[in-house]
Amino acid sequence: MTITLSTVGETFSVDNRVEGAPAYRITAAGVRLINTERGRIIATSSDQPAISMEAAGGTIENLLGGIIRSFDPNFTGTALAIRGSVVADLVDNAGLIAGRVALLAGDDLFVHRPTDSSMFGMSVDLGEGEDRFQLFYSALNQAQNLLIEGGTGFDTLSLQASFSENGFRPGVQFGGQSVTNFERLEVGRLSGNFTGLSGFQEIVLTSAGGSNDFGYINFVDSNNPLADLQLAGNFVTIGLGSTFRNVIGTSGADVLEMRSSQFGTAVLTGSADLGDGSDGFRID
Repeated sequence: MTITLSTVGETFSVDNRVEGAPAYRITAAGVRLINTERGRIIATSSDQPAISMEAAGGTIENLLGGIIRSFDPNFTGTALAIRGSVVADLVDNAGLIAGRVALLAGDDLFVHRPTDSSMFGMSVDLGEGEDRFQLFYSALNQAQNLLIEGGTGFDTLSLQASFSENGFRPGVQFGGQSVTNFERLEVGRLSGNFTGLSGFQEIVLTSAGGSNDFGYINFVDSNNPLADLQLAGNFVTIGLGSTFRNVIGTSGADVLEMRSSQFGTAVLTGSADLGDGSDGFRID
């Protein structure tokens, strides 16, 4: 059975199992669909998603414990769990989405908050528009098994920490080989290794400015010959197989390390200007 949400601006919560092809259609502007920790939204046909967003300004919140699942009996990975509209959509996910998400056109935002119980494979295609994928790390989750496609337009990948106290979230590992067609990368208050983050035009490391905000970031096999790397009081390693154009520092304390070996070379095609402050530079 398909449930249609057709009242402009309504908020609708799901706390049981709902199946259909699709299970939900959002046909009015500004609808907010909340899938609670008890909610199970399940597609019953491989040619229809579990949720179809068909109007402007729609929001889907999948809370921790909630499940949105495509119909994919052969485990092809191609069946849709969520289909977006041709205008701006918002999906905020802390639960489990099993299947593809295709947000089509519009300036879309996908927020992903992985936990130990939701770190399963997920494919997100943001489609056309100036889109944004925001990934929040909590504890030491590694957010692997993500296939993220920015699509056409100027798209942003934002990697952030999910906590309120000062200081950086340590131990992050991110393999960007699953990330394609993003133009801007933002990294905020994280510390760890970032592999295969390539093809960006802009890379900005952000900081909340707290007294402990000094994080170590190591780029490995990240090829960005057209991108300037903008620091914000960080210890940054341009590691094996990584290329950037320029490195731009701040008036604070920045540290830049270039690390090469027989397995790969660190390259700057332009220059490094670390600005004022107590900076450090090392070639290893």
